[in-house]
Amino acid sequence: MKYFLTLIFLLAALPAFCAPQSVVVVPVDIMELNAGVNPDVSEIFAQDITGCFNSSKKITSPGIQSLPEKLNANQALKNETYAALRRYKTSGTVDYPAFKKLANTFGTDYVLLVSGYVSKRSFWEVFEVSRLFNICTPFELETNVVLLDTASSSMMWRESYKKKMVFRPDAQSQLDNIRLYSRELLSQDAAQNITLRFFPKTVRALPVRTDDTEAPSVLKFDKPKPKRDFVPEGYGEMLYSI
Repeated sequence: MKYFLTLIFLLAALPAFCAPQSVVVVPVDIMELNAGVNPDVSEIFAQDITGCFNSSKKITSPGIQSLPEKLNANQALKNETYAALRRYKTSGTVDYPAFKKLANTFGTDYVLLVSGYVSKRSFWEVFEVSRLFNICTPFELETNVVLLDTASSSMMWRESYKKKMVFRPDAQSQLDNIRLYSRELLSQDAAQNITLRFFPKTVRALPVRTDDTEAPSVLKFDKPKPKRDFVPEGYGEMLYSI
């Protein structure tokens, strides 16, 4: 009888254990969303991470375009959110009460902040300067991803991704290169590591080899990434900051 009751309890609790988490993915430069000809790099990364979440069925995330809709419907929330994002962008300070209000609007406590820049400046701003003066020098694109638990005012996970690239005069070529980097590498790695924070038993620790050295502190899914036989010209490399 004791074992039977235990089994009933476990079966009843199973849906709760398997219920997907909800995370609001917020590009830090959301104020410039749809403002320019080319999308901001933080928007590209945020969209791809959202896609990885929703395809995994372990984490759900509202579409990036739903953020401006929610904010435009509530001017007070919009002003507070924009002020919090500017503060985070300039000083790295996290305004947990402001992000909690934003998260609660979507029925969750979790917010993922995504920012991307070159030497603390907008990617396309640097691109335009290089194009106008015909400068074709290497640069490093840095992307910061931070997962916040607004209920406990804590930072659950953060990572900084760095990628060496070469400026190209063709904006579309540059954009395609960034999209490929985001889709194939950054978004997958970020989504997997964030899923690990919510569902630790779905993965196990595996050493990741980088430049013939092992980094045992990095956790990855059991499922290996498919082998790729080519690397696009100028694709560069991605460096992880642990």
